[in-house]
Amino acid sequence: MKVLIIGAGAVGQVYGHHLTNGGADVAFYIKEKYAAELDKGFDLYQHSLFGKVLKSRTTHHQFNQYSYISDTASLGQESYDYILNTVSSTALRTGWWEAFKNASGNASIVSLQPALDDAELILKTLPKERFIKGLIQFFSYQSPLPGTNEPKGVHYLLPPVAGLFENENGSASELMQTLRNGGFKARHREDLNFYSSSLSSISIPLTAALELSDWRISKLIDRNCLRLGLNASREANLAIALALDRKQQFPPLLKEWVVRIVLRVVPFVSPFDLEGYLKFHFSKVGDQTRLMLEQYIAHAKDHDLAHSANSRLLEALHQIDIQLDPSAQKVDGQG
Repeated sequence: MKVLIIGAGAVGQVYGHHLTNGGADVAFYIKEKYAAELDKGFDLYQHSLFGKVLKSRTTHHQFNQYSYISDTASLGQESYDYILNTVSSTALRTGWWEAFKNASGNASIVSLQPALDDAELILKTLPKERFIKGLIQFFSYQSPLPGTNEPKGVHYLLPPVAGLFENENGSASELMQTLRNGGFKARHREDLNFYSSSLSSISIPLTAALELSDWRISKLIDRNCLRLGLNASREANLAIALALDRKQQFPPLLKEWVVRIVLRVVPFVSPFDLEGYLKFHFSKVGDQTRLMLEQYIAHAKDHDLAHSANSRLLEALHQIDIQLDPSAQKVDGQG
């Protein structure tokens, strides 16, 4: 089985490593400026789920069994069974997808983007039978995080089920089996776009609230930001349900007392610096967070639903952007 992974960052490396272990022939699609890094190979460090509590060892993996390409002309010269798209939702909208799709042959395209409208965007130009929805359920990051002395490389943590996939004609089966053979637990899930979008509708507003709290969980818990984030999550979760004509999911995660308990406990059991990870990762994809808030507001307006909490979050994030870069101020003064 031949697999091409778009992007060789922290997510792409984890998929690539486990697919290779499962017997797949893996290649990365990258920008030419990153070629020298791939020539060196990758160091991956796998944490255990309760490693901090049980004092478990971190496992080091060296990963160099792959090839790479950096242009669509090279893409057209190869034939792949699967193409895993690991780029952010905003990167998906920068104009390269059409040319890439046209050069991808008959490969099944696995979309790992979290926004509700990403699947719709891809399916405008891709036959449905070639589309596979995927959901990343693991944590990975480039180390060292600021303020830590971890060895340089990609650190990651796989939960009991690290990835979910859905495709109506079952074409994801071989991919999932190869991942499982490589030590990565993958499962099929029906209606994955709704499941994934519902989870994101809760996590993204809370992530925005954490950013307003200077990425400090203690500040988020002790300030009004948590209440604002949860109100925005409730708005977004309802908007997603109505947009897809489904019943709301994950009601316990919308209760303030549940979220407070989780936020107090998780940092103590996480095998890595959770706040450092959240700041590092979501600062890199901050434009995706803002895009998804905009989408929640748009879907709420489409169904005449409340959206004031999401609008307040988006405006507050826009003010942060202006402080960091005054050119982020829009001409019409709107957030």
